[in-house]
Amino acid sequence: MKRTLSVALTLSLALSACGFHLRGSGGHALAAGTPVAFEAAQEESEFARLVQRKLEGAEAALVSGDKTPGARRVHVGAESLERRELTVNTLGRVAEYELILSVPVTLAAPGAEAKEQVLSARREYTYDRNRVISMGEQEAFLLTDMRRDLADQLMRRLERVAR
Repeated sequence: MKRTLSVALTLSLALSACGFHLRGSGGHALAAGTPVAFEAAQEESEFARLVQRKLEGAEAALVSGDKTPGARRVHVGAESLERRELTVNTLGRVAEYELILSVPVTLAAPGAEAKEQVLSARREYTYDRNRVISMGEQEAFLLTDMRRDLADQLMRRLERVAR
């Protein structure tokens, strides 16, 4: 019993020491009240709305325009989704697809030059012609997951810009 407890404690200490945390569980280190000038090329974009909610959740002070002193600037471009065939079955039909979601973003610290970057996420899924409806649902789920990953990437990069 003691040995099991000591092994469990040792493992949990090792995991916490290396910075491991479950995806989505780590809070972002953007200081509350940090002024952020947020702009989106497509305001109706799911990704832009997700980023705005994450900024609000981090209690960033969203400001308009980039003339606010001390404000970090974030510009989110238009999403681009590419769907590629990965494999085909013996009948020559598509068996797997790869989804690639890309979003150009521009980040800038106060008084610094803006840097454009392209965030991207990839997912693969198996396609079954007999389950067309569920395949559409699976693709929609993957897109939502990819947007969350990209929003988390953006928040981490914004934290670095904020330092």
